[in-house]
Amino acid sequence: MRYILLITLSLQFLWTSQARASESCVSVVASTPEPSTQLVDYVKEAINDPRIVNIYQESIPTWENYNIIQQLLMNAEKVKLSANERSELIHFISNSSSQIAHLRKLTIELNSKQKEYSAENLYNQTARFLDNNIAYFKLLQKVNEALGLDVFPIPNLQDLPKDSDLIVEAEALVKKLEHEVSSKFVNISKLEFKNLREFNKFVASQSEYSAKLIRLTQKNLLVAMHRPESARFWVPIAGFQNQRVTKSSNGSYYEETKTLRNVSDRDTAESRLTQIPLEKYIVKSARFKPNYAEARPDHSQDLLMPGTTAAGYGSDLWVMKDEVVEKRSTWTPKDSLGPGLWQINNQGFDDVFVPWKFRSLMTAFLNEPGHFRPSIANHKLELNSFRWLSGSSYFEVQIFGPLNIEHVKAFHFQNTPPNKAFYELLKSKNIEIMDERSWPPKPYNGEESLE
Repeated sequence: MRYILLITLSLQFLWTSQARASESCVSVVASTPEPSTQLVDYVKEAINDPRIVNIYQESIPTWENYNIIQQLLMNAEKVKLSANERSELIHFISNSSSQIAHLRKLTIELNSKQKEYSAENLYNQTARFLDNNIAYFKLLQKVNEALGLDVFPIPNLQDLPKDSDLIVEAEALVKKLEHEVSSKFVNISKLEFKNLREFNKFVASQSEYSAKLIRLTQKNLLVAMHRPESARFWVPIAGFQNQRVTKSSNGSYYEETKTLRNVSDRDTAESRLTQIPLEKYIVKSARFKPNYAEARPDHSQDLLMPGTTAAGYGSDLWVMKDEVVEKRSTWTPKDSLGPGLWQINNQGFDDVFVPWKFRSLMTAFLNEPGHFRPSIANHKLELNSFRWLSGSSYFEVQIFGPLNIEHVKAFHFQNTPPNKAFYELLKSKNIEIMDERSWPPKPYNGEESLE
């Protein structure tokens, strides 16, 4: 098919231009728009592509699925259909014997299967499928809008949780955890510090080095999500998706729960550390549940080097905006999955995900000069220190609620520079680009991208 051939040739060009990359990614910016007559053919071929049909049968969208629709969208946004071509498409999508009729039938079946959905229960498997892959169906909606025709049937998405509502829910959770941690200063009888201010004051008084650590945690920490270079394709289109949606992870992967009797360790750990009852946590939208990131010093710091333990999650760092971090983020000393499975005893600060507001408590774990990585706790904090003896040695950050490229303030690359299209996209979003192939990272102005 000409449409698929066009994509194949386009990808071959892009991969060649990034041959140095260990894992190539696709540009998110369209090439020269195709004539509208070809656009009509591309629409027809996309509709008849069996990979598109599979999604309406609840198969998880793949890279190819997203790429076909994204390329079609970019051309549809740049090419205006003539009256005759528009009539041709209308005739095509109204043909009861065409593939589009089959897609409509499958859409009716999807809507029927999710009819028992309620806003507080995403456990209906079809509703869960639609919620997990809402970004894909919204991409189809954009194609329809660009063409001015209802080409692709869209399942009922109206009853699924809205991003804005999930963000409000995430912010409320962090506020609740802030109250929980604040109360521990008062309720833990052995603790010498009755509030965060007293803790900060005590640590700062111990030495000049300790004072610098307090200032570092308050002023010079970044929250960065490590992603492989392939995410340069995914993030601008679908946002940041956790393993419940992607069905993969460079860390520990746990299959999404199928029944209330078969609970994943990840849901169990997150339920305990959020203090949300497990039966209520399981059914929450995957878009509410956290994406995982790392807290690390910014490039202005020469006091402590960032660790490398989290590097296995990807050589690209997507740095989140301050507002997102402050309102929707929590942290733990080390990877939270294993420690989160411990039974909670309501004794220490680490019984919950610690809100970002209390990030200066990280200093209790910074006992290794020159390195920003957690070790044995000090400063007389009441902590379940045995809980954190194992696990990946970095300060893990959990960001709740939907995340997309609009929530990013900086992009660091540790391996392959962005290609021209991706570089220009980042610049158009006012995202700072940093070359972190050496430390400290330095501002990147497209020297290799624009060649």
